[in-house]
Amino acid sequence: MSNKIISKLKKNKIIYSTAIKTKYYINKKNAIKNRIGNISTFHTTRCGSSVVGLMLNQHPDIYWDNEIIRRIKFCTHRIQQEPEEYITNKMYANNSKYYGFETTKQHLGERFLNMELENYINLLKDFGFKYFINLQRKNHLKKLVSNSIGKKTKKFHSKNETPTITKIKLNLNSNNKSKKSLIQKFEDLDKYYNTINNLLENENSIKLVYEDDILNNPYIAYQKIINFIGLNDFKPEIMLKKQNPFALEEIIINYEQVRTLLTDTKYEWMLKS
Repeated sequence: MSNKIISKLKKNKIIYSTAIKTKYYINKKNAIKNRIGNISTFHTTRCGSSVVGLMLNQHPDIYWDNEIIRRIKFCTHRIQQEPEEYITNKMYANNSKYYGFETTKQHLGERFLNMELENYINLLKDFGFKYFINLQRKNHLKKLVSNSIGKKTKKFHSKNETPTITKIKLNLNSNNKSKKSLIQKFEDLDKYYNTINNLLENENSIKLVYEDDILNNPYIAYQKIINFIGLNDFKPEIMLKKQNPFALEEIIINYEQVRTLLTDTKYEWMLKS
């Protein structure tokens, strides 16, 4: 089946067609023969995963597939019924020595996998994933601000553009639409991080922190991952840059309300820019 036909099928959202599967199966034999290891990264978005993923993808021995679960949101019933088929097909679509992709907290929810984190990790282990990257961002407030700006501007990454300030207003309290308050969102992130830390504690895993390993120098995270996997060094290009290098006071319209809410809580330190 030609790439042109496959591309047309993808545009029509027929991603589980026989044509697509055939393309994967053609490569499967060689992929299994050449494959040394599979890598899975866990994060909660806006944690620097994209800049590191692009760096990893430049390594001659790695094929980095980014957020494959997000790309099939229009086909939820398929990924929930046949996650093993979709993921393994993606694994075998190339002949790289190492294959990796990312899973976010949202991918485990009802819109996508609808699966408990522990069950999902066990599933990946069954598929032959043996390297796990636990990527976290300590400052929940800045993470939420970054996500809000991305949704507002429809732009989540920056290459060579000069940063421009985008002002946003944060929702602080829960409402009738069952939206969670700011504090509840922070508590959910704490709970998720505690859960995944415990689940990966006894696995072959590495923990990276955005503020320590990516923010000022993404090469730190890249090098830690390369060493963790056991690959030869390869110097990639940093293809993305920080998109919002502005103080929180400049970005958040209702900053004083946010400051009042977080003062005297364990999250107060997150106000510091």
